[in-house]
Amino acid sequence: MCQPTINGQLCIQKNNIEIKFNTIQTQDNIHWTDLTLSSSDNTTQRQDNLWKHTCFELFVAYSDTNAYREFNFAPNGCWNSYDFKKYRQQQQNAEISPPQIKYTKLGPDQHTVSVNLALQDIALNNNPSIQKTLQLSITTVIQYSDLSYDYYALTHCGQAPDFHLRDSFIMDISVQQ
Repeated sequence: MCQPTINGQLCIQKNNIEIKFNTIQTQDNIHWTDLTLSSSDNTTQRQDNLWKHTCFELFVAYSDTNAYREFNFAPNGCWNSYDFKKYRQQQQNAEISPPQIKYTKLGPDQHTVSVNLALQDIALNNNPSIQKTLQLSITTVIQYSDLSYDYYALTHCGQAPDFHLRDSFIMDISVQQ
């Protein structure tokens, strides 16, 4: 099976953060059909278990805490966000504004999912007033037409893919909120 090429961009501007996930596939084998919005549907909704299908993810933590926030974004505009007190423990829904998610098919083999989040929503307490260093991990779950999966990340620090491992949060950014 030919694996897709996945790349992206992260841009912070004033009060929001934009993430673009670009997927280029050499075979038409990524399972998009159940998740793709029609062009007339602009709604987004919070939904669990997005990781069971093709979805794009962001993990955020402050460098000085064990707590972290997980974001899941589906091509159809569904999303979710969870707060964890430490590694996979005490999960609860994060109280954030619904992100703006846009899926674009640029050609038969290229897909883009763009996500806009309010900058305050990536903060773990939603109201930091000082500059802090955030540690990020950007990840992707790809479900194929045969219902197999691949897991992509900036790095995998465990023996098996585990997006929740804090050692995998390798992108540091400083933000003033």
